[in-house]
Amino acid sequence: SNVPDIEDLLKYPERQLDLQMIHDLSELHFLKAHEDIILWGSPGTGKTWLAKALLHLACKKHIRSRWISFPVLYRELENLGKANAKEQDTFDSRVRYYSNFPLLCIDEFPNSKMKNEFLVQEFFNERCSVGNSTIICSQASPEKWPELFEVKSFGESIRGRLQEHAHILEMKGPDLRLYKPNSD
Repeated sequence: SNVPDIEDLLKYPERQLDLQMIHDLSELHFLKAHEDIILWGSPGTGKTWLAKALLHLACKKHIRSRWISFPVLYRELENLGKANAKEQDTFDSRVRYYSNFPLLCIDEFPNSKMKNEFLVQEFFNERCSVGNSTIICSQASPEKWPELFEVKSFGESIRGRLQEHAHILEMKGPDLRLYKPNSD
C-alpha cells in the first residue's frame, strides 16, 4: 500500500494544521524526549495518515515501532485478562511487550465497548511508567475521554498520564476520503 507522506497531508489548507508543529514532530525529537502525541478530530481528517507517516519515519530510522487499533488491542488484553492467577504472567508479558516499543501507535482510541476498563488503565499505567512514546488517534477530544469510560476515573487517569508529556493536535477539515479539491 501507499506509504503516507506528511507532505501529502500538508497540501490541504482546509486542515488548518500547525505546520511548525507538524515539522517539529516529523523530526522525531518527541521520541528522545519520551513525549506522546494525541491526534484527535472527526473521521477522515488525517489522524491515521499523520500517525502512519510518523511511524514510517521512525521505522526508516530503525526505531522499533508498532501499530495497532484500540479495538484489537482491547480484545487481546481482555482475552488475556480472563486468565486465572497461574496464567497472569501471560497478560503481564503481553503488556510489557507493547510497553517496550519506543513508539506505539494506537488508532481508534477508545472506539470499543470495554467490559473491563481496569485492564486498559493497567495497560496505560505500565506503558507510561516505561516512558516510551505513544501516538493516540481518537475521534474524541482528550477532555471527553473520561465520559467514554463507565468508571470515569479510569478515563481521567489514562488522559492524565498521556497528556502529561504530550503534543496535542486537533485535526480539522472535511473527510479526506470524500473531499475533492476544486470541485463545485
